[in-house]
Amino acid sequence: MFWGYSRLVSKTPEDFSQRLGLYPGRTRAQAEGKPKIWIHASSVGEVGVAKAVSDALKAMAPEAGFVISAGTHFGRERARVLFGDSAAAVYAPLDFKAPVQKALRWFRPDVLVLLETELWPQWILQAANMGIPTVMANGRISSRSIKSYLRVKSFFTEILGAMSAFSMISLDDAQRIKAMGAPPGRIAVNGNAKYDFLADHARSMSDAPLHSLPPQDSGPVIVAGSTRSGEEEAILDMMVQVRKKHPNATLILAPRHIERTAEAAAIIQGRGLAHETFSALEERGTPLKAPVLLVDRMGCLLNLYSLADVVFCGASLVELGGQNVLEPASWGKPVLYGPHMDDFAEARDLLEAAGGGRTVRDREDLTNQMLNLLNDPRAAKEMGARALSCIQSRRGAAARHAAVIRRFID
Repeated sequence: MFWGYSRLVSKTPEDFSQRLGLYPGRTRAQAEGKPKIWIHASSVGEVGVAKAVSDALKAMAPEAGFVISAGTHFGRERARVLFGDSAAAVYAPLDFKAPVQKALRWFRPDVLVLLETELWPQWILQAANMGIPTVMANGRISSRSIKSYLRVKSFFTEILGAMSAFSMISLDDAQRIKAMGAPPGRIAVNGNAKYDFLADHARSMSDAPLHSLPPQDSGPVIVAGSTRSGEEEAILDMMVQVRKKHPNATLILAPRHIERTAEAAAIIQGRGLAHETFSALEERGTPLKAPVLLVDRMGCLLNLYSLADVVFCGASLVELGGQNVLEPASWGKPVLYGPHMDDFAEARDLLEAAGGGRTVRDREDLTNQMLNLLNDPRAAKEMGARALSCIQSRRGAAARHAAVIRRFID
């Protein structure tokens, strides 16, 4: 069973071996430094947080070495791009005793940092057995998931008791981790480090061309990011109405899972709209000509947000908890999203309080609010400016999380 599961979640032989806790010799050299800090991220978005926190730690401990692990293929590839040769970017071992022990013995970290919701029992217990402190940083426990955690509170009380500190995003997150059994004296609230990464990333990428997509003389651009099944229909219906008022408008549609590309393409065609895929456009190297660009490659959505006049964040018209509204906000874009934002409630509330984001009730409201913003570019730009101000005013969380981690490496 163990071998079969490992094969199931692996894409390459390297992926398979690393999930078993077996790493190439070069990874140890890439992680050289004292202290040695292992930061684990779930996927692409959390890798950005890892970069912000590691940069803050590097400022505090210049000789530190880093291991950055991810649980997905795209997360590991993102880590390779962001960290280059400055860290060992690896796959996380499966949460079984043997691979976890092998991984920890290979790298011998001075501290293990688990980002956001990455609570892996064997990692935590085996690290404690080896005397390695474990810190939850940028921690969050959603209102959707807390009920499931509380059903097995007795199990989590033991796991959380083996951890050294919980550096949480918000007071709500702190209260939820306490309710799960975390020792109250180890819990602190230090904000969201995603603000730090997004502000820095947008500034560093602001002059980067994106294949002239779409052509500069085109009409308004809408980016619909991380969409899920049941949302593309509403978005394409909205686009049909938008193009009646703005015939040169462009939609950049990025489904959350690229394996749904064919499904999304069929929905586009069913609305009578032509489309091109991002990969085909990259290969051809010429400007977009179709009214819809279908994104069929991972890792580029954050930069594509920079092209938008208005953004819609998916997984929110359907009951899937929403997506990260901070990413488009970091480019100074006005952001729309549906009513189901349970997993990103704090970010939504901050954005709405600043006047940089708005909830749409349903598909009809999506069309109306989109047209209102496109018909009033000045109001859309002002809304985007407020979204950017919200991001910039909340920087500093990465350094606060790093300070908690530093306590266990001094």
